[in-house]
This record gives sequence, C-alpha cells and structure tokens, in this order.
Amino acid sequence: MIKKIGIVKKIFLYSSYPTIQGLYGYWNFKNENVFDRYATEFQKLRSYCSEHQIAIQTIKAIARGYWGNNKDRRKTWYEPLSDEKAIALNVHWGLGIPELFLNTVGDLKELPEMLKAASNFKQSI
Repeated sequence: MIKKIGIVKKIFLYSSYPTIQGLYGYWNFKNENVFDRYATEFQKLRSYCSEHQIAIQTIKAIARGYWGNNKDRRKTWYEPLSDEKAIALNVHWGLGIPELFLNTVGDLKELPEMLKAASNFKQSI
C-alpha cells in the first residue's frame, strides 16, 4: 500500500474516480515498522483527496493479517479480528476521521460485531 499511495496522484491525472479505497487500520499506525512511512503517505493522500473532493473508503479495518496455515480460513484472504474490544478499537479508529468512509468486513461471521461497534461510536469534538 505504501508504494501505491505514491502513485495515486498520477492515477487521478488520467481518470475521474470520485472515490478510492485505502488501508486505514489501527495496526497500520501502531506498527513501528510501518508507521512513519505509512502515516506520512496516508496524510498526503488525505490532503490530496480533500483538495480534489475525492472520497476515501477504508478497507481491512479489522484485519489481523494473512491466514497463513490456519485451517479456520473463511471467505477472506486475511484473518479478521474476533475480539469484541479489538474490533471496537479498530472501527472507532476508522470512524474517528470524519472524511473517511469505513467499509464493512468481508467476513460475515464478524460483521455483527463490526456493525455493533459502529453503532456505538460517538464522534468527539
């Protein structure tokens, strides 16, 4: 994703997409190996999109990571979080930026927890 954000401006020069999708999860910003590069590039993307009235849909908000050899694989390539508090933290993290849209999880087993967390979200002023 880090490399892809760098080319977003080039994409918009040749197209008229009204929205883009991008990773915006708590883990992206709390992982020391990723934080500095990702946060900087994502902020550039947010600024560019804001200036050009382009919406940002966030994806993989409750992704834990790749399933690997786990036998409990479901319909997604990534393993979703399953702990209620972790899901709420990640959902609230995504909803905390007013100009971002939070897409739902692809794993239907975790969808009710994600929707519950979203319905309990209160925007701080």
